[in-house]
Amino acid sequence: MERLTVEAIEDPHGLRAFIRFPEILYRDDPCWVPPLRRDERARLSASNPFFAHADARLFLARWDREVVGRVAVIVDRWHLERWKDGAGFFEAIADDPVAGSLFEAARGWLRAQGLAVLRGPFNPSTNDVCGLLTDGFQYPPPIMMPHNPSYYPTLLERAGLRPVRELLSYELDVPPALPEAISRVASAASGRGAGSALWIQAACPPRRKHSEASTTRPGQRTGALSR
Repeated sequence: MERLTVEAIEDPHGLRAFIRFPEILYRDDPCWVPPLRRDERARLSASNPFFAHADARLFLARWDREVVGRVAVIVDRWHLERWKDGAGFFEAIADDPVAGSLFEAARGWLRAQGLAVLRGPFNPSTNDVCGLLTDGFQYPPPIMMPHNPSYYPTLLERAGLRPVRELLSYELDVPPALPEAISRVASAASGRGAGSALWIQAACPPRRKHSEASTTRPGQRTGALSR
């Protein structure tokens, strides 16, 4: 009989399984862009400057010996000056017990740190990829934007989380050559030794939507992270 377990990662072998699990989960997804393994190891390494002011606990879910999910619970002491929460690097198969067990382990670790809210995903902070894709699954992700299976929003809501903020990303067609008037301005600025930047504002429909999610205790209010 298969048995579901959730274990905290304690050794390099577990870290390797944590990093490589998305390669299994997304192997048939043509839109997924795999991160470099060395970048993921560096992101999760104690040598990452982020962990000078943060702690993390990594968990793996297994059916018997097969990895079927992962989550990282992150406590950023700078972030805690305003918010009392943190989680990231969530991935799981389409299975309610797997997701529920991972988030129960995450909540338990956060409670042991004296925290009451789980919010994310942050990988590992808002300076990195964060949020959960909720629409536009047919498109490859832009840089710094999340990508995940279409079943994730429902899976997380059934695990007790709820959306707290909607974020949008846009696509804008840029011509291969700048308009002449803009080129003259840029050339003049460069000639004076000043750096130049071009900002284009346009009204266009959102291509992809993603959101942050959180779980709270009854009666507890949460605010948008970037408020």
